[in-house]
Amino acid sequence: RPAANIGTPLTQAQPPKATIPSAIPAPAIAPSSTDPVWSFANSRPTIRSADDEFEMAIRGRMQFDAGSFFQSRDLPASVTNGRDLHNGSHFRRAQIGVAGHAFRDFDYEFVFDFGSSATERSGQIYLLRLAYTGIPNFTFNAGAIQPKFTLDDSTSSADLTFMERSSIANTICLAEAILGAASRSAFKSRVPCETAIIF
Repeated sequence: RPAANIGTPLTQAQPPKATIPSAIPAPAIAPSSTDPVWSFANSRPTIRSADDEFEMAIRGRMQFDAGSFFQSRDLPASVTNGRDLHNGSHFRRAQIGVAGHAFRDFDYEFVFDFGSSATERSGQIYLLRLAYTGIPNFTFNAGAIQPKFTLDDSTSSADLTFMERSSIANTICLAEAILGAASRSAFKSRVPCETAIIF
């Protein structure tokens, strides 16, 4: 008789253990193609639509003046001119506004200037412009605008060599002058030369 195997237990096949599937990460949400786009173009906070049909940029310019005189309090009676020079300060320009385009073919710009308020004049609309650019090589502007006369007048106040423009440029652009450029109600076109009808 064959000898029986004693002391060696029989092993049974164990069923495979069930594996728990690992957590599946949620797919990343892609940004919508219709979300507006923020940027800092030309150092201005700018928001535009995804299709580039609309855009608006916030713009501003601040120029501050201050003056102080070293003048004796005990001037002789013979000094009459400039006897009491006053120290002071004010904003030469304090402009804030928006600019951009709408429906791709229309540009707009609005700037309000608080500069010199309560000293030389009250705050005023510096620029209020709507332009149509749908025709190639033509730009039609309408609104409260100042047509540009002379190269000096065309230079931005942020790029002036001196504190202000030359006297002749300011004289030509006075409201009392024939050109009347200080009046900011006008319609003008550019081809790219610039012509204007002033109201």
